[in-house]
Amino acid sequence: MATGLLVVCVGRATKLVESLMAASKRYSGTMRLGEGTPSLDAETPVHETKPWQHVTEASLEAAAEAFLGEQEQIPPMYSAISVDGQRLYDSARKGLEVERKSRRITVHSLRLQRSAEDPQGVDFVVSCSKGTYVRSLAADLAAHMGTVAHLTALRRLSSGEHDVAAAWQLPDLISQLGDLKKEDAAQA
Repeated sequence: MATGLLVVCVGRATKLVESLMAASKRYSGTMRLGEGTPSLDAETPVHETKPWQHVTEASLEAAAEAFLGEQEQIPPMYSAISVDGQRLYDSARKGLEVERKSRRITVHSLRLQRSAEDPQGVDFVVSCSKGTYVRSLAADLAAHMGTVAHLTALRRLSSGEHDVAAAWQLPDLISQLGDLKKEDAAQA
């Protein structure tokens, strides 16, 4: 479901992975108010509904303000984190709920705006620290406003100094790799 920037390191550049992963990230997306899912996104069916009509532009603004700065966040059950040697998503698929330790994250900026096409949708742009689960952030924002929500779209706009606007499209990358392979064969 997620789209956008993916930073790939190969060869000697793999030494940079840790510093790249530590960088702040920026995302855009849409959350759907009033409908909760086990995965906190549209990958699993809605299992909980709550009223959402009471959410106003003012409450969206107040929620965005309340979530700025450092905070503790509990990772979602549908994540790759291992607890006692078991991936959380494996436990979640078995219907098990595993106790998870909260993690310290930072939300640097957050903008929430009602979707122009769907009053139940809220579009967002968030800049956050590494380790932030945007799905959990959306669910926590909704809980703060007295409802539930899940992500219907998520796009990584940037990671550190790397921006999706300057990224290669996959077909262009494949073409470049093919050209490099041909050059290597010609030089051999």
